[in-house]
Amino acid sequence: MFDDQALGPQPHAATLSSEPLPRLYSTRDVCRIFNRQPRTIRAWCKEGRLTALKLGGSVFFTEQMILEAIGSERRLEDKSESYSAL
Repeated sequence: MFDDQALGPQPHAATLSSEPLPRLYSTRDVCRIFNRQPRTIRAWCKEGRLTALKLGGSVFFTEQMILEAIGSERRLEDKSESYSAL
């Protein structure tokens, strides 16, 4: 009924990487990691201190995003300690 050649070349299906997908952490998970309330995590996202992925109506974080935020938290703590020594 349909002539496949008449449609022209078909796009190739995307190939999946053999690398495993990163684990996604929920806001609740991140609250536990940082020992903070959800409103603090949301504020950090708005301030750019923590990067998030929004999928549908939910927000998720990768391990890399969390590690970057931990690094920035430590830098902020180090600065506050150096200021308190003045």
